[in-house]
Amino acid sequence: MKYTHMQVFYTVARYQNISKAALELDVTQPAVSRIIANLEKEFNVKLFYRSKEGVKLSREGLSLYEALKNPFSELDKINNDILNKNIFLQS
Repeated sequence: MKYTHMQVFYTVARYQNISKAALELDVTQPAVSRIIANLEKEFNVKLFYRSKEGVKLSREGLSLYEALKNPFSELDKINNDILNKNIFLQS
């Protein structure tokens, strides 16, 4: 699994909405849907259940999300620190 695919999965899981994730990632909704479909095919599991309201994680999807949650939260924090230049003040 590529990092960008993990990021797409994590963002969709966080928002529980493919369109909102696409906006956050600055990519098209079809591109996000295609990446999720490719991940499901690669792992031979259903990661999300889709509905009009959005998406819900499957059991396998929840397991993957839980594995990615802490690392991506840390990356988000580092990114925010860099953007706010806080990382340079901690030295």
